[in-house]
Amino acid sequence: MKIAFRPLAAVLACSLLMAGFPSAVIALSMSSDLRQLGWKIYSFSERDKTQFRGMENGDIQVTARKSAGFLYREIPHDDRNKQNLSWRWKVEESSIGPTKLNLKGGDDRPLAVHVLFPDPPEEVNIFTRIADAAVAAFVHMPISGKSITYVWGGIGERGDMLPNPYSGPDGVLFLLRPGESQIGTWVPEEVNVAADFERAFGTTATLPSHIVVSADADDTKGHSISMIGDIRFHSDIN
Repeated sequence: MKIAFRPLAAVLACSLLMAGFPSAVIALSMSSDLRQLGWKIYSFSERDKTQFRGMENGDIQVTARKSAGFLYREIPHDDRNKQNLSWRWKVEESSIGPTKLNLKGGDDRPLAVHVLFPDPPEEVNIFTRIADAAVAAFVHMPISGKSITYVWGGIGERGDMLPNPYSGPDGVLFLLRPGESQIGTWVPEEVNVAADFERAFGTTATLPSHIVVSADADDTKGHSISMIGDIRFHSDIN
C-alpha cells in the first residue's frame, strides 16, 4: 500500500504539492449517508479506485480492485479519551493471498482499521507546527503523529505487532485476522487502543484524532469485497 502513516496526510500533502493541488488527491463518490456522518474518501489513482458504499443498516462495503484507498473521519471529541475501540468486519471475497505486511510493495490486505494520534504541540517546533497546520487545514487531517493499524490479512499470528514499512518508528501494524481466515463470516473485534499504543511506542497514548478504514490490492493487482460496521469508542471492554 502506498500510504505512509506519519500519518496518512503526509503523503497527501506531498502529492498535493508535487501536482500543484488540483488532482493529486482523488475524491471518490460515496453515498450521502457516509458524507453526512463526516466521512471523506480518497484514492491515489484516477483509474483504479477503491469504492466505499454506505449500507442502509449503517455498515460500510469496501471494494478494492487493483487499488488502494481509504475512508476517514474525525473522532468526536467526547470519544477521544475512551481507551477501547470495537467494530465488526467481514471479508466476503478476496483474491489477495497472505502477504508480508512489513514489506514495501508487498503489503496488500483486504481490510484495515487505522487510528491516528497527532503529536502534542509542545513536541513540535514552531516552524514545523506552522507548516503542518497549513497543510492539515487543506487535507483535514493531522500531519505529524503516530498511527496504529489493525489488519485483516497478512502472514503471521493473531496479535503479532509489525512495523509499518512506510512510517518508520511512528507506525505499527497489529495483525488481528491472518491470511484468508474466516472468509464470509462476520467477526467482532475489541481492542484497547491506549494499551496498544503503549506497547507499540513505549509511552502513554496521546488523544487520537482520526479513524481510517482502508483496503489495499494495488501491489498484487487483486480484488476484495469486505464489510465493516458498528465502529465505536467506549470506556469499558464489553
